[in-house]
Amino acid sequence: MSRAAGQPITEETAYTVSAYWCCVRVISETVGQMPWRIHERTSSGQRVAEYHPADRLVNRIPNREQDAATWRELMLRWVLTWGNAYSEIVRDSSYRPIELWPIEPWRVAPLRADNALWYEVQQADGDPVTLPAADVLHFRGLGDDLVGWSVLRYAARSLGLSMAQEESMAAQQENGAKLSGILRPPGAGSFTREKTDAIAAAWQQQNAGSKNHGRVYLINQGIEFTPLSMPNTDAQLLESRQFSVIDICRFMRVPPHKVFDLTRATFSNITHQSLEFQTDTIGPWIVKLEQQVNRKLISPAAAGRFFSKINANAILRMDPDTRANWYTRLRDLGVFSPNQIAALEDMDTVGADGDVRLVPVNMQTLERAAAPPAPPPHVVPTATDDEDGERADEAADNG
Repeated sequence: MSRAAGQPITEETAYTVSAYWCCVRVISETVGQMPWRIHERTSSGQRVAEYHPADRLVNRIPNREQDAATWRELMLRWVLTWGNAYSEIVRDSSYRPIELWPIEPWRVAPLRADNALWYEVQQADGDPVTLPAADVLHFRGLGDDLVGWSVLRYAARSLGLSMAQEESMAAQQENGAKLSGILRPPGAGSFTREKTDAIAAAWQQQNAGSKNHGRVYLINQGIEFTPLSMPNTDAQLLESRQFSVIDICRFMRVPPHKVFDLTRATFSNITHQSLEFQTDTIGPWIVKLEQQVNRKLISPAAAGRFFSKINANAILRMDPDTRANWYTRLRDLGVFSPNQIAALEDMDTVGADGDVRLVPVNMQTLERAAAPPAPPPHVVPTATDDEDGERADEAADNG
């Protein structure tokens, strides 16, 4: 555990910072909702390999207690918080993967021995068990050659500052926001200790707490209230809190508008920021997940034939007009068939006729367009109908 700004920073206390909590959620839940399938390369392109054992694990049921989306969110939450996420690969007698069981990252220690990578896992009884690297899915963030580093290790100051600001604002609301003035006895007199305590208690009861904010207090017994001029600390605190949100977003590489900070967002740039979220924030995690599954769940002999693929297009739900234009362009290029478009829109297909791909008839290859035109074919002249009639008349006259 580390401390910053007087606050204890742990993996659990960090979740009390709303910006950090939201960053972890937006990344893990976004990846969790994306379709993740195993594909097979074919002579005509590629297709989903539903029969591959790994497809069921990453797409539907990783183990008998979790669904795929929950398992993915857990892996991302762990790697975003602890820097590492692990799942044990359970295999059958034919060495095919049949289950993926999450292992808490604080129980795992990667190590090298005999020129091989192993994972030492602490069990509930305290005895360690060692697993070979081939039987452990290890997702990790930025780190060294063995483990990823916890974001909290470097973001502790920003998180501690944000927690301290929350505590300060809560204390202000509880204690009456700020010292706004001084109560003085009438003239040059003074209060006894008992009367001072009684006046202070009455003032605290009438003014402390957020529910008494702005309330009018009646001063009696000749007491004078002298207001104090104070700097605008409330505005400074809000500005500092906003800076903390931006700073945490930098550590997590999340656009601020994804954590509901729209200070710098405009209608013209928010679309581009959303695309940047997919390419700069989600993209690297997708690659890491795909490559780890390719290494551990697909045998080396089948690596050239099968591969895992996370479909990031599932989160790009454009407006209807833009989506229709996009489908039309890809259909006219022969990329999509009508049935494929219907499937992407979760609509019923139209049968075998909808599998036909269309291309414009007025298109040709670049090579044919650059080639010189072919010479016209040689045509042997033939007699016209008029010439045949004249010959017939001439033959009749000569007859």
